[in-house]
Amino acid sequence: NILDNIWVMLFNEDTKDSLIFNSIPDYISKTDKNGFFHFPNLKNQKYKITALTDYDFFYNNKEKIAFSDSLLNPKIDSFIVLSAFDPLFIYDSLLVDSIVEELDSIINFSKDTISKEQLSNFGSLEIYTNKNSPCIFQLLQKGVVKREVYFIQKPYVIRKIKSGIYDLKYISDNNQDSVWNTGDWSLKIQPEKVVNYPAEINIRSNWDLELDWTIEY
Repeated sequence: NILDNIWVMLFNEDTKDSLIFNSIPDYISKTDKNGFFHFPNLKNQKYKITALTDYDFFYNNKEKIAFSDSLLNPKIDSFIVLSAFDPLFIYDSLLVDSIVEELDSIINFSKDTISKEQLSNFGSLEIYTNKNSPCIFQLLQKGVVKREVYFIQKPYVIRKIKSGIYDLKYISDNNQDSVWNTGDWSLKIQPEKVVNYPAEINIRSNWDLELDWTIEY
């Protein structure tokens, strides 16, 4: 998501990481409504770049932070993307809706007790993408996760999806623990990448949807 009005800061490359969120930066900028920031007239030297989402440029509990893995060189790096994360975020698996349990209970009934309407009220989704690594796909409705499926590699096929309109989210799983992990400033670990599909998808009853998606980050 685009974040506006957040502090983006540059520190001399010799600044110790332990001091960055407790000292005044060498240069300060703020993001606009489109998430862009700009540093004019920088000295020809390398910098560490960080960002904070709260009201000042000192770290406060529960605010999000962002940083780059590499030093910024103003003569080379004319464009840079930062991903903000909550360093204290705890993944809540309870956000996943009960649709999976409901589906299992339907399938476990005798075929004689399942109506054709129940059986045909589900579709499937096959995602063709440029990625072939451990990941998580989420199907959401109004911000609530309705289905979450973990994959080690292709093919990315999600079956028995209740018909409806969904948002689709891709989450990289670099450490292969099947959950999204936030970043860690002290260990210089970036959060696992999250990418939203740019449009809603329509899962129709008794229908297989094939989706081409070039995931970029």
